[in-house]
Amino acid sequence: QEPLPPKPHNIGEDEAALSAWKAEASEVYARNVQVAGQRTAFLQNLTTAEQLVEHLRFWLPIMLCGRSRTYPIPNFNHHVGDLTRGLILAGSSRPHDTPAAQRWISIHLANTWGFDSGSYDARVDWAHDNMSLAAEVAKDPCGTTDVWAKADKPWQFLAACEATINPEIASRLLVQVDGSCNGLQHMAAMGLDVVGGALVNLVPGPHPADLYAEVARVTHETVERVAGDQSEESQLAREILASNILDPKLGFARKLCKRPAMTKSYRVSDIGVRDQVKDEMRKNGIERKQAARFSQFLGPVIQAAVGDRCPKANEIMDWFVECGKLMIDDDPCRAIGWTTSLGWRCEQPYRTRPRRHTIKTLLQEFNLGVTDAECPVARRKQLNGLTANVIHSEDGTHKLTTGLRCKDAGIAFADIFDCFQSHADDMPLLNHLLRSEFVNQHATDRLQCLHDEWKADTGLDLPPPPPRGSLDLNGIMQSDYFFN
Repeated sequence: QEPLPPKPHNIGEDEAALSAWKAEASEVYARNVQVAGQRTAFLQNLTTAEQLVEHLRFWLPIMLCGRSRTYPIPNFNHHVGDLTRGLILAGSSRPHDTPAAQRWISIHLANTWGFDSGSYDARVDWAHDNMSLAAEVAKDPCGTTDVWAKADKPWQFLAACEATINPEIASRLLVQVDGSCNGLQHMAAMGLDVVGGALVNLVPGPHPADLYAEVARVTHETVERVAGDQSEESQLAREILASNILDPKLGFARKLCKRPAMTKSYRVSDIGVRDQVKDEMRKNGIERKQAARFSQFLGPVIQAAVGDRCPKANEIMDWFVECGKLMIDDDPCRAIGWTTSLGWRCEQPYRTRPRRHTIKTLLQEFNLGVTDAECPVARRKQLNGLTANVIHSEDGTHKLTTGLRCKDAGIAFADIFDCFQSHADDMPLLNHLLRSEFVNQHATDRLQCLHDEWKADTGLDLPPPPPRGSLDLNGIMQSDYFFN
């Protein structure tokens, strides 16, 4: 474990020194607790895997949440993280030596290493250039931990290396593709947003579009502009520029902007963005006080940059909140609900002031809180959660329809929310099916459907949805990097 920082010699007399030491020690203690928990979970997963390896195959039962998202029920599952995804193989095998299978194993090898922002051809070339390294890792994983531990997803990279020399693993390896900031993909499709859609790969292109890098670029320009004026924040902006954390050549600026951009479609708060930025800085060794100061300034700047690049998303989120306020004001006990294109009824469960029931027994009596339709809704939670829950129901619908199509086509399908998996040889078919289902889902104006449903349910004269743009959803069928 990481040792606690030494106590200052004047900690008994100096309040400031005591406060600073407590803050630093608290961070170290929190990291130690986190590492201890991760170590326990790691050992538990390895123990479960050792027990399951004796069986030919096993099944993972799943449950659906109120938004139609699926979650595996056992603790050992492919949603847990990199380790379990690297350990779990498909229960059936498929050809591994076809051109399609070999190409996608190569792409998967590059992706799991961290070379995932180039074209597919560039990733295949990277894999071919590093094939001897992959073979060396596969033959002696214990002796090459210093190599594969540097990968972006080390355990999945190790499994991909094994697949390059082991036909049995290659025939069962689950290759995956991820949505490009999937929440914003759904929002761009709902609003037919040409600008935002192009940044999240709804438009065909020779290379994957990179929203995070674009947000980092806009953020850098904004900080440079502030640093050149005479405002109160200009000195802090100059310090940020001098630290080089926004230098595009170093790549850290993209990491800094990734989480705020990913959570934009879930209506992340200003405090949430600030904490995301601060956490990323602390992970990369920036001193605590400096990280706090920088994040206080950069949080709103990054959030504004995401909104600048995806203006339609802001309009849609504002419309959700406006409609939500009107519906709650009309009936404080009515929870906001909607129906997905699959017919799944979603309803936000957030309520306040549960009704109390006193239950008396021979030994004691206790109060039981019961929340039902007669309890007032929690207004703030209803409004803050509406955008995220609608978008989660959209990605849950896309996953379910894609899974059903894969079942009909006779190919394997697994998911981690907006990450879809199948055998390497079946990836071309999976890519076609997930695109066609996304296009079909958004061919209907989902915003208008929500408006009509809410209006019918409440009888209110709700404002119309934001006007849609001119994005051609059929272009998604030709967009290689829509999921990549």
